[in-house]
Amino acid sequence: MAQRHEPAGLALRLAAAQRLRAVLGGEHFSPLAAAELPDGRDRALANRLVTTALRRHGQLDAIIAELLEKGLPPRSGSFEAVLRLSLAQLVFLPDLGAHSALFLAVEAVKRDGKARHLAGLMNAVLRKAQANSARYGLLDDALLLPAPFRERWTAAYGAPAVAGLGILAGAASWFAWMMVRPYFLARMQNLVWNRTRIGPHRFVSRVRMRRLWAIRMSNFLLVLATLGLFLPFAKVRLARYRLQSVEVAVLGDLDRIEGGERERVSAFGEEAADLFDLDIGI
Repeated sequence: MAQRHEPAGLALRLAAAQRLRAVLGGEHFSPLAAAELPDGRDRALANRLVTTALRRHGQLDAIIAELLEKGLPPRSGSFEAVLRLSLAQLVFLPDLGAHSALFLAVEAVKRDGKARHLAGLMNAVLRKAQANSARYGLLDDALLLPAPFRERWTAAYGAPAVAGLGILAGAASWFAWMMVRPYFLARMQNLVWNRTRIGPHRFVSRVRMRRLWAIRMSNFLLVLATLGLFLPFAKVRLARYRLQSVEVAVLGDLDRIEGGERERVSAFGEEAADLFDLDIGI
């Protein structure tokens, strides 16, 4: 009997759902470790999905309340955790792509005996969310505050102060995404590719943080101005700049590289991903 191959990305989705489900059940959050997901890039992506779902918990509550008028199905196993991860990707992590969010969510609930019968519901809900992702992305930043804290602080300090705190939290999140992330993307790409070699040949990466920031900022404004229509072009524009910033410094004849030599690529890139838990793929 032929061995069944699991879809790419499903293992990290299942691990992320298990961790998020544990946190929703009352456990303390801890990032996924190498023992749970050995591949550094998979682990970075899984942790990114979980932390985004937790950070956007209040906004996801509002989205789920609109999508599921009757509420979450009872005794549904990992359905809620998978749904939150997929909504977080669709709405707040558009750079990861929508197709994988839908496909892997359905595959993930099919692997859970208690949620398998809800695969059709998962698909329908996520497709509806995909159609409204631009609107959901503009939800009030005040929802970032957990409901118990929001109610308690509203009673103590008043609604305007709490609304201002929500705006401040949203602004901090936006600042980190727009200002800090380009710095790490540029530094990590340059660090990884400048340490990568194939025999005597080496790669040279010259990504500039300011140029990367300018592209991301203009992409952000154009996506807003076009109500999301520019998003595919924004992704291509960013990827093109990062790819065009990489060159190969050739020493000698490329045709003379032996088959075994091709496998002696520096492992620094993978180790750096393991060390920083960052997705450095371009």
